[in-house]
Amino acid sequence: MAKLYRRSLDELRKKELRRLKKSLPEHEYQKLKGAMWLLRKNQQALTEQDLEVLACLFKHSPDLELAYQLSHELTEIFELNIVKVGPSARFKLGSSALRKADSPVLTPSSAPCSSG
Repeated sequence: MAKLYRRSLDELRKKELRRLKKSLPEHEYQKLKGAMWLLRKNQQALTEQDLEVLACLFKHSPDLELAYQLSHELTEIFELNIVKVGPSARFKLGSSALRKADSPVLTPSSAPCSSG
């Protein structure tokens, strides 16, 4: 299951980075360097610099930000250690727990990222 939604995120990432490469000035696109690996990296392992790159990427691609957030929510739900609970109960618990958690990616970045 995880392989499927991660593959979808990766396909969207490729599509969006191709689009951004065509539409952004070269200096702006260079700010997105390494974004591919950052989208795959564990959120807890992201550095401040990583968060700045992701914030810049998400500023130019809100769809990719949504897919990234949903992918990580699903991962957290599947990693919950709940015994003998059906998928719908697992989802409800996961969603409420995730809404309360602070995501470092969602915090505004102080990094300059012009709109092009």
